[in-house]
Amino acid sequence: MKKDIKILIAIHKPISLPHCQQFYGIQVGQNFNPTGLDTDSNIYYTDRESKDNISDKNWFYCELTAQYYAYKHLTADYFGCMHYRRFFSFIDIQPKHSYTGLLIEKKRTNEKLDKYKINSSTMQSVIEQYDIIVPKPFYYSMNLYQHFGMNHNIKALNITLKILYQKYPHMWKDTKTYLKQDYGYFCNMFIMKESIFKEYSAWLFDILFTFEKELEKENGQPLKDFASNARLGGYIAELLCGIYINALIKKNKLKILQLPIVYFDKKYSLKKKLAGIAFPVHSKRRKFLDNYIHKRIIKKRKNKNKYF
Repeated sequence: MKKDIKILIAIHKPISLPHCQQFYGIQVGQNFNPTGLDTDSNIYYTDRESKDNISDKNWFYCELTAQYYAYKHLTADYFGCMHYRRFFSFIDIQPKHSYTGLLIEKKRTNEKLDKYKINSSTMQSVIEQYDIIVPKPFYYSMNLYQHFGMNHNIKALNITLKILYQKYPHMWKDTKTYLKQDYGYFCNMFIMKESIFKEYSAWLFDILFTFEKELEKENGQPLKDFASNARLGGYIAELLCGIYINALIKKNKLKILQLPIVYFDKKYSLKKKLAGIAFPVHSKRRKFLDNYIHKRIIKKRKNKNKYF
């Protein structure tokens, strides 16, 4: 029997989506004008349709407000989360001259969708063969703990790690293993069987909601009073998602497929393209650049590696 697959694609502005039967557009956040969205046949949900939602915190949790809605209110055999600019490629293509590991395309066309096998029949066939589909890992010139500290609030991560250790001590070994790696699973993207999705979401939001309260205590004020907190919950969730995925992969008990991510970005700049050519992943030049930036940031912030 054909499986019910719901891949939610988070959107926050009027945009058309590929017409694939597995794709369900969901409006996220409350601070935008939804005019034009409801008329699109691909837009099925909003993240604020019921009382149990976190839509008003979209500025903090990003696309996770869509995941929370699905977790609490929808049923399916498989659940997936993507983004209006980021899709799984259902054919394994290696990126060329990519600074991030993403497949980059300036414009989403039917020809490009065909190139990456983003169509109903291929997706249905591929997804039904696996328990989980996750992104191919991104590789860096430092471990993931250092990489997070270079780009985001390391103190917030330390708070999260303390919560994870206290609530889920059985996952602490997996957490340390992941954060010491130089590769990880990003973008909060995945496709999972329903049981795995529900278990993962319960674990994730338990940690995140506790983190939110601890962050407010740390700041002494509500989250919204600190502009620096914008998207922070989404960044923390990205790392937690990777920890969870990596742990499942290491257990080797599930059928897991890794697929590349294709990123459709009209504003993809020449600067980014040149960076990918000059400093490709795994190159000595890239390692030198990342280490240099990391040392400068650590020296400036005086961050100390508390856990590792």
